[in-house]
Amino acid sequence: MEKSEIIKKMEESVSKVIAIDASEALVLIEKKIAINGRTKSFITYSNLVEGIEFSFENINNGQPFLINRNDWSGLNRAIIGTILAHVSIRSFQKHDFMASVLVVNSIDCSPSDQFFNWMKHIGLINDSQFEIYAFWADHVKRAFNYYKVHDTL
Repeated sequence: MEKSEIIKKMEESVSKVIAIDASEALVLIEKKIAINGRTKSFITYSNLVEGIEFSFENINNGQPFLINRNDWSGLNRAIIGTILAHVSIRSFQKHDFMASVLVVNSIDCSPSDQFFNWMKHIGLINDSQFEIYAFWADHVKRAFNYYKVHDTL
């Protein structure tokens, strides 16, 4: 599949309900991912959102809010998933890797099932565990190689 087709599928599949593109949270999350990538380490979802104030016109009456790291709601997961999708679209467009592969859950230290389901939906992987982990490892390697010489996307 051509890169332009992958990007088109990624963009079409991302929720438009939450206006993410210019959010300050997006920039801060990209920075946190870059810091971890530079040290060749992963960051958990909980550490990713720590200290970040989120503010969207259509959520919480437009008032800033923090995500409770110990009590993730469906809305919180949707917000982070949408932001990370935008991060991956941006990193893939510019540098051919999905930056959100460096964000993992604290239980098994891998990206969420939603991330892998998104990659399946786009057509980049299938249900093979080997293919899933090979894809993940490849993009982790690309991310680490990129961030060892760059501070941001």
